[in-house]
Amino acid sequence: YSSMAYDPTSRRTVLFGGAPGGQKLEKPRCDTWAYDLAKNTWTQLSPPTSPSARGWHAMAFDAATGKIVLFGGGADRNHFQNDTWLFDSSSNTWSRAS
Repeated sequence: YSSMAYDPTSRRTVLFGGAPGGQKLEKPRCDTWAYDLAKNTWTQLSPPTSPSARGWHAMAFDAATGKIVLFGGGADRNHFQNDTWLFDSSSNTWSRAS
């Protein structure tokens, strides 16, 4: 249960976190990955800050700001976040939206 969004400016798809599915409940992840369409490669990014570990979140590209927007999700199926984060593909950084 992860989420990803395509950034047409960088021509990369960015994936954040996720919670493994199935019978066994495992801890969600808080890693950021980018898939480069031109090179056909995945790269794990190391932004200085990021959203907390979560699954069941949503992501989309915002053409007005040129950033990827992440909303919600949670550490498990019973505790969800109500926060919004922005990912800037040009600097590989997350920032919390105010």
